[in-house]
Amino acid sequence: MLDQERGLGSLFHRDALVVLPRMNLDGLFDHIQRYKVTTFFGVPAIYGMILEHDRVDYYDLRSLKYCQCGGDALPVDVADRWFEKFGIRICMGYGATETAGGVTLTFVGVPFPKIGSSG
Repeated sequence: MLDQERGLGSLFHRDALVVLPRMNLDGLFDHIQRYKVTTFFGVPAIYGMILEHDRVDYYDLRSLKYCQCGGDALPVDVADRWFEKFGIRICMGYGATETAGGVTLTFVGVPFPKIGSSG
């Protein structure tokens, strides 16, 4: 089973979960590099900020395999630039607290959905 398919269930498999107390991009990059993070969850604004960060290329982020996005619509240009830079498609999803998590999510290995859709 892929890490992404397990979601939070990965904690039951003793996978590590890295939670940062506040957003600091250099700190985020350092943790991805240090702990070989494979899955990243973020809102579209964070993906845009990462792409614009002047020191992103100083870090080794090659451990990332899955990038997931929610909380807002992902701009087409951010999705395209992310794939061009990192070679990873951002999986888009929609969820709500009252549904106890994700309602719909783009799965790995299926053709990339229409940009602007939720999963």
